[in-house]
Amino acid sequence: MEHHVSSRDAFLVQKLRNSGAIILGKTNMTEWANGMSSTMWAGYSSIGGLTKNPYGDHFPGGSSTGSAAAVAANFTTVAVGTETSGSILSPAVQNAIVGIKPTVGLISRSGIIPWSCSQDTAGPMARTVTDAAILLSVLAGKDEDDPATWRNTQSSIDYAAFLDEEGLCGAAIGVFRGAPLAKYRDNGEYDEQLFNDAVSTLKESGAIVIDHIEIPSFNREWEYNKTSHEFAHSVEHYLQSLPAHLPVHSLNELAKWNEQNADKALKYGQDALEVRSQLKQPLKSQKYILESVTDLYYSQNKGIDYALDKYGLDAILFPSYVGADLCARAGYPSIAVPAGFQENGRAFGITFAGAGFSESTLIRIAFSFEQKTKHRTMPNLAFRMSSELASDL
Repeated sequence: MEHHVSSRDAFLVQKLRNSGAIILGKTNMTEWANGMSSTMWAGYSSIGGLTKNPYGDHFPGGSSTGSAAAVAANFTTVAVGTETSGSILSPAVQNAIVGIKPTVGLISRSGIIPWSCSQDTAGPMARTVTDAAILLSVLAGKDEDDPATWRNTQSSIDYAAFLDEEGLCGAAIGVFRGAPLAKYRDNGEYDEQLFNDAVSTLKESGAIVIDHIEIPSFNREWEYNKTSHEFAHSVEHYLQSLPAHLPVHSLNELAKWNEQNADKALKYGQDALEVRSQLKQPLKSQKYILESVTDLYYSQNKGIDYALDKYGLDAILFPSYVGADLCARAGYPSIAVPAGFQENGRAFGITFAGAGFSESTLIRIAFSFEQKTKHRTMPNLAFRMSSELASDL
């Protein structure tokens, strides 16, 4: 795959070029989007190595790690990330940038290496809500080759039109505090004081804040059969479509190639890939079919929709990106925005989530919060580079 060049641009890349965008290059992401190994560090790939957090020796988030780091370090104005569950929101929070995980179907997936047909989406990553909204306006649109986009009934939306500094005034926002620490990747992902400060900003800005809302399904024991089976199906078919001269054309061949090149390909092993490569006719599995139905019921009816309807909300506020998996299963949008820095310099962020195709509302709320707080600061790259050079001496 190292030297493989696609024969055509992805649908969203065509839209970017048609709008005058300059494609600078590709960024380093977690190999197979966290689909290869249960112990692989976020932002690591066998080709690119480990992507580092520009703000210091902190967790960089993933799997769209390079996209977030490049934006945070001012290497590019905007970047495109992809998410199945948390892969835009996580690195956005960790790198103090804005990340929009759109409704599944708002943006075409054609030309993107597939992972999960029910949860995959691309999304904007930028230093400001304004830049993210402008990029989303370009990326969104119907694609005849991606049936998920057929749900998107509006041909085009100018999301920048929803940038309102007073967008929090009168907005009904539910604050979710029901996530145990075990739901976070580590204890450092949650800062109670910074989260409380964010809630205070909402109140001071005129938002109608309903604190301690209930989401019945949030802490249920979720399973991961659905996405594992979709990965097995989607990646298998993707590999089969590759040119004949490439060395792998199936998951089994990929696993064997990795074993034969273990010194450079298996630093973290491939336990997750091996399990998925053994799944036969994955989309016909009873586990897959059952979980596809229950996922939607619990993430929508007993999840996001339940809270929105019960409390009459425009959006739900989550600390960090702890609501990412629930929104991913529902196929619903979220937007991550910076919410300050912890004492050790680690970035902290919050996410606003809503119903399907409510991006305009979320952008209005997030922009207002951003303008009221202006938490984001540039990383000190010169200090970071000098420190790393000194440690190598």
